[in-house]
Amino acid sequence: MRGDGKRYKFSIRTGAELDGVSYQAAFQPPAGEWTRIELAVADFIPTWRGRVLDHLPPLAVSSARQVGLLIADRQVGPFKLDLRAIELVG
Repeated sequence: MRGDGKRYKFSIRTGAELDGVSYQAAFQPPAGEWTRIELAVADFIPTWRGRVLDHLPPLAVSSARQVGLLIADRQVGPFKLDLRAIELVG
């Protein structure tokens, strides 16, 4: 991954609905430099519309239905995030 120094979130949804709960983990790749980012299952926090949901169980990877990337912290303006691969490692 090569970023622009901004903070991003990787999102995993366990349901089919578009507006459901997502488990998110934040990361910030260095600007202009290829690097490997590894996120542990424990890094993923259950959220809904940006609010943390403390009452939900930890992410069950076997239940993952959708993945996504988003820019974090309501940053505005142009951004750039280059990906070579996304892998799930058990």
